Amino acid sequence: MDDDSRNRALEGARALERAGNHDGAWRAYLKANSPDDAARVLAGLGRTRDAAELLLREFAIDANKIDELDATGRRQARKAAVLFSQGEEWPRAGELYGALGDLERAAQCFAKGGDEHTAARLRQRLTGRGLLPRQAPSDGTSTNAALVRPSLPSIPAGPALEVQTAEDRAQAAYRRGDFSTAGRAFLDAGFPWESAVSFSKGEDEVHCLEALLTIETKHARYRGACRHAIHLAHRLGVLSDRLLLLVAPFVSSFPDTDDELAAMLVFAELELRFGHRAHALARVEALAAHYPDRAVVHQVAARLRAQAGAAPASASASPDQTGTMPTPTRPDSGLRASALITAGTVLANRFRVEKRIGRGGYASVYRAHDLELDEPLALKVLDSNDNEQGQSILKREVALARRLAHPNIVNVWDFVVHEGLFLIKMELLEGQMLRDRMRRSMTPAQAIDIISQACEGLQFAHDHGIVHRDVKPDNLFITSNNVVKLMDFGVARSFNDAPRPRPSQPVMVAERVRAPSPAHGSPHYMAPEHSSTFEHLAPAADQYALGVVAFELLARRLPFDAATVPEILGLHGFAPLPPLGLADDALSQRLHAVLQRMLGKTVDERFSTCKGAAAALSNALAAPVVSPPR
Repeated sequence: MDDDSRNRALEGARALERAGNHDGAWRAYLKANSPDDAARVLAGLGRTRDAAELLLREFAIDANKIDELDATGRRQARKAAVLFSQGEEWPRAGELYGALGDLERAAQCFAKGGDEHTAARLRQRLTGRGLLPRQAPSDGTSTNAALVRPSLPSIPAGPALEVQTAEDRAQAAYRRGDFSTAGRAFLDAGFPWESAVSFSKGEDEVHCLEALLTIETKHARYRGACRHAIHLAHRLGVLSDRLLLLVAPFVSSFPDTDDELAAMLVFAELELRFGHRAHALARVEALAAHYPDRAVVHQVAARLRAQAGAAPASASASPDQTGTMPTPTRPDSGLRASALITAGTVLANRFRVEKRIGRGGYASVYRAHDLELDEPLALKVLDSNDNEQGQSILKREVALARRLAHPNIVNVWDFVVHEGLFLIKMELLEGQMLRDRMRRSMTPAQAIDIISQACEGLQFAHDHGIVHRDVKPDNLFITSNNVVKLMDFGVARSFNDAPRPRPSQPVMVAERVRAPSPAHGSPHYMAPEHSSTFEHLAPAADQYALGVVAFELLARRLPFDAATVPEILGLHGFAPLPPLGLADDALSQRLHAVLQRMLGKTVDERFSTCKGAAAALSNALAAPVVSPPR
């Protein structure tokens, strides 16, 4: 295929993808000799195993001959490994990671797949190569060493190995004393602790600190990494957001050893130096109360109080009753992701944040780049790490949305916990929220097209046993190709196993009705049964909410509005639907008749499916509808 033919084929594939024909798009990409794009589309459909197999086939990747691959082939092999792991094909993922020399990830995959024997053998190979022992040694530092520089242990010299993998190259560089090269190689191979040791041996404190900042809380050396990072930051005179993220769980607990106590006192001093007066004092007072007989603690506490100009602590001060220390990150409790994540931040050693593109009630959405797959994506990050409700919402959103691969539903791929942050990986959308699009006028045809696409997405969800429960303009996105995407399944529920109430009378709404929680729906879009049967809503509630959106798009106003939530709910329950008031009176009446069905006061009055509602709206644009099909 010549260049012109390939370009035409690629444009045809892109057109299919824009039109939502993803099944045809990946096949077209493959015919256009673009397997990378074909795999991307397949992965977006949730067919991660097929995407991985496609990459292996098209790039002739054999796990037994990885060393023969060029850089492009190895990159595609790693993509395939990631895709296999996303599809929970653990043995296939482990095999590829192992062939690529990433033994740590290979061991994790085999362990997740239940093959503990292979996982143990891989871990034995890791420790057998002369890497650091997994248990942190005790160096016996005294309680008076609060500000003494700690020393990182050496890496034991192992036997000479044939240099094949990144770990082998790092070991070889370490043995010959090239600590800078060893540090970089260990970091590239996924061994941040060993990287930090190497940089420390080379007296490169800046890069040593950078390596320590990439260590995750689950790492066996996490607490030791926090100790060393704090002392390094104190000497270098820095207090970065990444350091705050690293040490937050560490300094929010009480120390296990004298070394940890010393590091926590140093961190309080560092916070005070950078203006975090309240946190520094709260931390040192908690330590002083917890250790009433430790002179060094009270000496440091007195010095910090004097530096901060604070009065001495009350003699009756006692340890925190919960057994934990105040959080170090921000005045409000919990990590605030919006304050700690900035452009350039790399999360989970993989996702480089570019900018924040959205903000909700409990989470922020960032545009990011997947460094491993070399493609853009969106990250939804919980703003506060102590928000248990937010955590459950994110987990539920992933669990439900991963079942829904459809062109009119945003792709949600995975839930990730990284250094105390809770986030989900999502499809990156280019365009604007429907709420923003509503600021400009649109024709009835444009409005009905938006609603019809939303109906397609909702119908697919309903066919898979899921009711969204929070349909509104803020949860509908219009891409730059005019594709409607249904978003945010955080309060969605599976309804197949739950009773479906079908009230024959409108739900009574009295003044005593409490305003619903923001997580339980939006009053302006709530069906009459919504406020009393939220846990067991039927798909008809989604149809009702979408009917409100349709009225708002066509009439440029809400059908029911009032000063208080009980009044709004009362209007939904009893008030007749106001006229649309379109310029074309005949069209206005036809559309009004359909919307009356969608906004029926009882479930039985509405269309039996969203698909039926979409068909009736489309028919109303062209001809009178006497009796819309159910």
